[in-house]
Order: sequence, then C-alpha cells, then structure tokens
Amino acid sequence: MKRNNMVVLLGKLKLTTIRFLPKLLAVECQIVTDEPALGGEHLVIADSKIARELVAFELTARSLQAELIATILGWLFSGYGQARVVAEQVHFHVTPDVRVYAAQVLKNLPEKTLPERVSFNGTEIEIRETLKDVKIV
Repeated sequence: MKRNNMVVLLGKLKLTTIRFLPKLLAVECQIVTDEPALGGEHLVIADSKIARELVAFELTARSLQAELIATILGWLFSGYGQARVVAEQVHFHVTPDVRVYAAQVLKNLPEKTLPERVSFNGTEIEIRETLKDVKIV
C-alpha cells in the first residue's frame, strides 16, 4: 500500500529507540517539522543500512553537539491506531565535519550489535552514555 502514501519530511531528527531483532537492526526516530501543536512531530522507522546510518549520524551529532537536520523520503504506514513513516532514504543536512566523522563511526559500527564504544578521529564515544535517553532493546 505504499504506492499512494509517499512522504517527504524535512526537520530536526532525534533517535528514540534502537531495536535488535533476529537478523535485523531497527530504529525509531522522531522528526520535528513544525510545532507539535500543529502536527509537526512525526514518528519514523527504519531498518538495516538506513538504521545504521541514523545511529552513526546521531552519535556523531551528539558528540559534536551539532543539530541533526534531515530529509526523510518514505511512505506512510498506518494501522493499529498509529501512523509511522517508513524511511526509504535519509539525506542529512550537516556540516562537513559531522559527515566525515559519521562515516568513520559507520565504518566502525557492527551491523547487528551495539558495542560499548566506537571510535572516530582518534577519540572514542561511549555509546550508551551518549545515547542515554534512547531506549535500547
């Protein structure tokens, strides 16, 4: 049913949940495109490669205290009383430093697990400390 439910969202992105499923990494995010009272908060889900990219960019942005702005291209999934955007593409609007360091984090991030630390540019990020407000299941 995604044919007629295409969505493009541009806003501030925040990782909320990381899930380790059998053979799959999945994440849930929130993207704020406008004031919440105006309906500007949207739930986004992603898996596999996009999920790893979201984790890497979130870790890097938080470590460098940078804002994470992104454009999400996907489709609307609605059911069970909720609606979510299933991300098919994510384009990050960040500084060159964030982009380069996120690429290093992504290179050092395992595909199906979350290590205690990941390194970039000669420093190490304590993942659980950096993502302390993100639910990890």
